[in-house]
Amino acid sequence: MFAAHPDDELIGAGGTICRLHREDCAVRVVLFSRGGGGLAASGRAQYEENMIEEVRTREAEKVAAYLGVEHRILEIPEVIDRRSVVRRLVAEVRDFKPDMVFTHSPNDKHHLHRAVSECSTEACWRSMTRAYGDLGEPWRVGTVYFFEVFDLFPNPSMIVDVTPTFNMKIKAMSLYRSQIRVFPNILKYLRALAQVRGYLIDRPYAEAFVQSPSVPRAV
Repeated sequence: MFAAHPDDELIGAGGTICRLHREDCAVRVVLFSRGGGGLAASGRAQYEENMIEEVRTREAEKVAAYLGVEHRILEIPEVIDRRSVVRRLVAEVRDFKPDMVFTHSPNDKHHLHRAVSECSTEACWRSMTRAYGDLGEPWRVGTVYFFEVFDLFPNPSMIVDVTPTFNMKIKAMSLYRSQIRVFPNILKYLRALAQVRGYLIDRPYAEAFVQSPSVPRAV
């Protein structure tokens, strides 16, 4: 998974991450930024930007440990040199060799979310070519899926039942205490959205995804 900030991975696909881990799938969460902008207005006197980055990094480590997944932070707060970012992501893909990759929607309002989506999908199709031969052998990603954060999909192409793991998602999100202050109703939002998505498949809770056309599934 490629996500912009600590907590995006949970909002978009936390239940699916938990389900994959329970099914003995290896999961790596690659975060671009430590999220220095994720600061509640009431806490600005308490935390400077570098301090909130330290807080969010510790929170991300706690979340990864709780979920039992590997996580990395690339230290890319802004995508300026796109080619160098894509190279780093190709290296990640060829190192981890994922069957599926989850990333942000290209239609997200947040500029870094969009940039992560674009760089991730480009890296996935480039990783299966002979380009960037210095970064390892080519690897074909089976499928790339976009997840939703606050910009919801009108027509999801995949709905994942996360009923058995939804409480884990909520507990993990609660570990991002700094972001609960930024988004005080986020847990209610996650529950309501999961119920809406679950309704589509007649299950209590689910998460929605859209398959990227950039990396067609090979069968």
